[in-house]
Amino acid sequence: MSHVVLVADPGGHFALLHWLRPLLGTRRVTWVGLDSGDVRARVGEDPVVFGAGPTARSASALWRNLRHAQATLPRLRPDLVLTSGAGLGVPWLWASRARGLPTAFVEVADRKHRPSLSLRLVAPVADHVLVQHEAARSFRADAVVLGRVRPQPGPAVPRTGPVFVALGTSPFPFERLVRAAESLAAAGHDVFVQHGASRAPVGCPSVAQLTPDAFQAALASARVVVVHGGMASRAEAQALGRVPLVVARRAQHGEHVDDHQVEALVGATDAVAVEPEALVGHVAGWSEPVAGPLSGDAAATSFRAWLDQVCPEM
Repeated sequence: MSHVVLVADPGGHFALLHWLRPLLGTRRVTWVGLDSGDVRARVGEDPVVFGAGPTARSASALWRNLRHAQATLPRLRPDLVLTSGAGLGVPWLWASRARGLPTAFVEVADRKHRPSLSLRLVAPVADHVLVQHEAARSFRADAVVLGRVRPQPGPAVPRTGPVFVALGTSPFPFERLVRAAESLAAAGHDVFVQHGASRAPVGCPSVAQLTPDAFQAALASARVVVVHGGMASRAEAQALGRVPLVVARRAQHGEHVDDHQVEALVGATDAVAVEPEALVGHVAGWSEPVAGPLSGDAAATSFRAWLDQVCPEM
C-alpha cells in the first residue's frame, strides 16, 4: 500500500490538504502539522507528527523542523511527500528531496499572480508543482493546473443566526476588522466573531477558534458572512452556497506578509470585497445573491489523474 505524507501549517494550508485527503483512496496517510485544535480536528484517525512552531518567517523554526524531518523520514518511508506550505512544508520538502523521496507542492488558491515564499523556496527542488489557477502556470514551466480545490458542498440551513465575522487562523492580528466588528455591534447588529490571533472584540460575543464543524455551522446559519481574505474561509463559505463579504488583509498595516489577499479578490465573482471602514454600511444594505454551492469536482478529477501517475495505489 502506498504511503503519502501530508505536510502543512494550521489554517488554510492544512484545510487544503484536508479537502484532498478523500481523493487518496486506500493509500496510507501520515500528517505532519503543528499541535493545534484545528489540526487535531482534521486528521481524524490518521497518524500525525507534530512539528515546531510558530513557523512564520522563523529561521529557528525552519532549522528545528529540518532536523526533525531528517530524523523522522527514515521511519516513515513515504512514497510521496505532499505539502501546501507554509513554513512547515519547506524543510520537510527539502529533507525529503535530499533523501531522494518523491515530492510535490500544491499552491494555495489565493496565489494567482505571485507565488508564495514557500513555493519560491521549494520550486527549484520539488518534483511536482500543482497550482489552482491558469494564471499561476507561470510559477513553474511544468506546473500542473488543477483548478480550484474546494471542500465538499454542505447542506443549506435557515440563515437566522448573527452576522458572523471570521478572522481565520493567521498569526497576524487584524485590528481593523476587529474594530469593524465592534462598530457593527454598536450599530445594533447581532454579531459573533471568531477572532483568531487578534484581540477579542468589545461589545459582542467571540471565540478565538472554532472547530472545523462549528465553523461550518456558523457560516451556514449566519444572516451575513464576513471573512478575512484567506482562501479556506472563502472556500468553506462558498461550498455552503454563501457569497461572503471579504475583508482582505494588507501588509502596510502588519496584517500579513504581503497583499496577496487583495490581489486574489480582483475580478472575483464569488465574493464581495469590502474595506473594514465601510463594513457597517455594506451589512446594513446587504442582500446576499442566491448562489448554489461551488464544487471542486474538476480539480478532484485532475488531482486523481495526477496522483495515479506519480503514486499509484498498491
